[in-house]
Amino acid sequence: MRPENSSATKKAPIGKIVFIIIPAFALCAILAIFSIQNIGEVRIDFLGWNLDTHLGTALLLSAACGFLISSILSLIIRFRPRE
Repeated sequence: MRPENSSATKKAPIGKIVFIIIPAFALCAILAIFSIQNIGEVRIDFLGWNLDTHLGTALLLSAACGFLISSILSLIIRFRPRE
């Protein structure tokens, strides 16, 4: 017999899953529309690198890099040893 409180019987509530999935799909739809609307070509020159790409791609890439950098800094601050 298994106890009723075992980890094998615990399931995530449906409300939590829906609360995460619906905004994720909405964000994906917004990002897709944003990328489709910003199809103009741009040239990016950065530290000797030259890149020709669509404006939407460049903006999404810069936003992703900003998110990644802020996430890493947040983790460093969170897990830094306290004095």
